[in-house]
Formats: sequence, C-alpha cells, structure tokens
Amino acid sequence: MAVVVVAAVWGLMTHGTFAGSGDAAHYLIAAQSLAFDHDLDLANNYAASGELIASEAIGPEAHARAGRGGRLRPVHDIGLPLAYAPVVAVARPLALIAARVLPAPLLQRARLDRILIFRHITSLAMAIVTALFALQLFEVFLRGASTPVAMGWALLLTLSPPFLSHAFIPFTEMPSALLALWLFRLLSEPDDRPVPWFAIGLATGFLLLLHIRNISLVAVFSLWAVTRLRRTRAPRLHVVSWSLGALTFLAARSAAMFTFWGTWLTSPHAATDLSLPLDFVIKEAWIRASGLALDQEFGLIPYAPLYLLFPAGAVALWRSTPGGRWALLLAGGYVAVIVLPYVNVHGWTGGWSPPARMIMPAVPFLALAVFASVRAASAFARTGVWAIAGVQIAIDGVIWQWPKSLWNYADGTSALWSSMPAVQHVLPTWHGPHPGPERFVIFLAGWLALTTLLLSHPRVARPTPPHGDPIPQAGNYG
Repeated sequence: MAVVVVAAVWGLMTHGTFAGSGDAAHYLIAAQSLAFDHDLDLANNYAASGELIASEAIGPEAHARAGRGGRLRPVHDIGLPLAYAPVVAVARPLALIAARVLPAPLLQRARLDRILIFRHITSLAMAIVTALFALQLFEVFLRGASTPVAMGWALLLTLSPPFLSHAFIPFTEMPSALLALWLFRLLSEPDDRPVPWFAIGLATGFLLLLHIRNISLVAVFSLWAVTRLRRTRAPRLHVVSWSLGALTFLAARSAAMFTFWGTWLTSPHAATDLSLPLDFVIKEAWIRASGLALDQEFGLIPYAPLYLLFPAGAVALWRSTPGGRWALLLAGGYVAVIVLPYVNVHGWTGGWSPPARMIMPAVPFLALAVFASVRAASAFARTGVWAIAGVQIAIDGVIWQWPKSLWNYADGTSALWSSMPAVQHVLPTWHGPHPGPERFVIFLAGWLALTTLLLSHPRVARPTPPHGDPIPQAGNYG
C-alpha cells in the first residue's frame, strides 16, 4: 500500500502543478530558516528565496510580519516548519549538488533544474506522510472488513481528493489528518489494550502547533483521553504521561506566540471577531457550510463524490459504538469552527489552494462514515455505491493527468469540469456573476433522496463463512 501511494503521488508530481505557490513556499522559507539559521527571523531567507524555492524572490506579503523587536516573523504556526526543517536540511544540498553534477542535457530532457529537484524532494516527504495516512486508514477499516476490502477502500479514499490534492504539497493539512486518524485509532482501541499515553499527549499538542485551526480536534481528543482515563481508572502515571505530552507542544506554541507577538494564543493570522452581527453570521455560516460541501470550485463533493455517502454512513457510525460517535463529534466540531465567522475570519475557500482544504483534517472522519455506508449498503443500494465509486475513479484519473485542475480562480468556473459544460452548468457555485443558490437546493434534495435510499434498505447480515470467522459488519470502530 505504501509503495502504491508513494508511486502514484510522485507520478502526479511529474505533471504540471501549482505546488510552488501559495502558503507552501512560505512554510518552506520558515523551514529553511530553522534548518540553516536555527531561528525564525525570516528577513534574510525572503531575500534569498529565489535560490531554490521559486524562480524569483518571494516577498513576505501577508505571510510574515514584523513582530516584537522588529524581526520578521512567520504568521503561520511553526509546527510544519519544525517538522520540515530536517527535510529541507537534506533537500537543499542534494538539489544544489545534483544540479551541478548531473549533465545539462539530462536535466533538460527530464525538465529539471535545482528548483524542481528541491521541490520533488520536499514533495516526496509529504507523499510518505500520505502513505502513512493510508496505512492508518487501512488499520481502522480492517476492524470492520476483510483485508482486500479494507485495502481497496483505503487506497481509493487516499488517492482521491482531498487527500490526493494535498499529498504532495507542504501544507499542514495532510500531517494534521495523519495525526488525527492515528489518535482516533489508538483512543478507539478496547479498554483492555494498553495505549502509549505520552505519545497520545504529544500528538494532541502537536496538532495545535501545526495549525490553530486544529483547536477543536485538540479539545475533542483531550476530552476523549480524559474520559477514557477516568473510565478505565488508569494509574496516575498514565494521567501524568498524557498531561506532560500534551503540555509539551501546547506550551511550545504559547511560548512562540509570546516571543513573536506578545500574546499567548492569537497571532496576526489567528484572531477572532465577536462583534459580527448575528444575521451576518447566520448567512455566512450557511454559505460556508453549503460551499464546503457542494461548490464546484472549492467544495468537497464535486471533486470527491464518494462523500455523497457520508450522511448514511454517519447514521451507521452513530448507531455502532462510542468510537463512531467520537468520530462524528471530531468532524462536526472542526466544521463548526470553519463555518462560524466569529472564530474563523479567513473564510472557507482556503485561498489559492485545492478544494476542501479548510476542512481537510476532519475529512478522515468523513471517510470512516463513507466506509460504514459501503459496508451497511444492501445489495439493492450497492449498485449506486459502485456507480459513485466508478465516477470517483474517473475523476482521480483526470486529476492524475492534469493536477492543475485542482486549483481554481474563484470565478464560478471549475477547472476540473470546464471540459464538460453540461455538467458544470448543473454544479452549484457561490462565485461568479450568477452564483445560482437554487442549484444548492436542488442538489441537496437529490442528496437527501440518495441518503434515504441507502438507509431504507439495511444490509442483511451474512452467515458465518466455513472457516468460522464472522464477517464484521459496519461501524465496528472500537
């Protein structure tokens, strides 16, 4: 599985992408400063950013500002630069040496230079993170399915948007998704199985160091950990281990915020606005929620129709075990933070980035519901499930050949669907001169009908196979 994922993602990277633009370049600049200057004063790094990160010098724009003492500081959280500093420390000399040693005709034929070699190495690191994510997804799916079924659906979901969309870009979303799914797998283990409480605490704290947007995940995972520790009457050593692990990176983030900006939690990039009028908040929350789901440029479903199965799967998860309900709470809490303007002043599109970026760390829990829906579908409904999976595979093939279709210009026109005007005209959009909100209503009605179909024909349990191992049913998550 790991080989397949890395090969697919690295193959995608050989096609034209916009991976060197947007936040990714600024994260790499901060990582370069940590790797070679051992600080986060970025003035000299932006001055030399054209050496490897881009073909010309990159300005700080809104990604870095003068902090305390007048030093140029990154406004983004520092978790990803910390994790990527060793990668950059290796990638930079390798790229410079390769560009100097390899014959020029070979580089021209391969369409490579020092910048692209550097980008391939840093992207390979994210592809490995994606492979680790696929393995975690497989382990969770294996609790409710046979090995071939769990492997097939783990690969399909991983190699589809939004995971495929972020599998080669130095963004915080893929590492956040990996950590969140790993924490879910550990905390949903049966109570009689030991879990590494210190590592769970470290991972929980590091989620916040990766991005303040993960604060809801940190809160829910902390609540889940405390609930499990109390329910199992865990020894005091376990409680102390988890607490120390969580406080390590939470304290590190607070220290960084105070050093940079003189605050303990907020920054120029992470702020709240509680003065917004209620009518505006309600309208904006509806736009964000519907757009994140259905907008043809930045929504999840136009690029990943597999998630049409989520509502039916959510019912199966809720009815299954406490682990399934925790998964829904994790997803719901994250989406709530994104759609409420009070706590998210940055909107819902993610700027110049692939679709569904703003909710990507919560999508693993949507994927669990998709798989639960597949497992619970009756023979009558399974034809529709396989039809949706076929459409998804076709979309993935187009994206693999044309990765630039993942980026849009907020003009109401999806790059992916631009070659099929009939389909594009039907898909809803909240951008462009004619957003057409009625299309959202029509789409929601069809979505409700599909969900009703999936729920109205529950799957009949199959008999025990000859070898004696029962076939696990949907929702067996912990």
